[in-house]
Amino acid sequence: MQIYLLFPLIERLIRATAHHHAILLAVSAALQLAILTYQMYFPAQTRLAAAGGEPPDALIVSYQFYVLLGTVAAFPS
Repeated sequence: MQIYLLFPLIERLIRATAHHHAILLAVSAALQLAILTYQMYFPAQTRLAAAGGEPPDALIVSYQFYVLLGTVAAFPS
């Protein structure tokens, strides 16, 4: 549901970075690694910060790299 709601913004981002997808994916991968590291080493804080009582790994920020990678792969070049 999160991807469905955010897809118009994701599509705009992909179109705006049309010739810079490698940079976009590199930044996204670094962010993904930072989020994963934070969730691994500080699980108590991430549980408290999760919106609406959802586990932090259910939020789109915790898997945003995979969403962007799939969108870039589906984007016509």
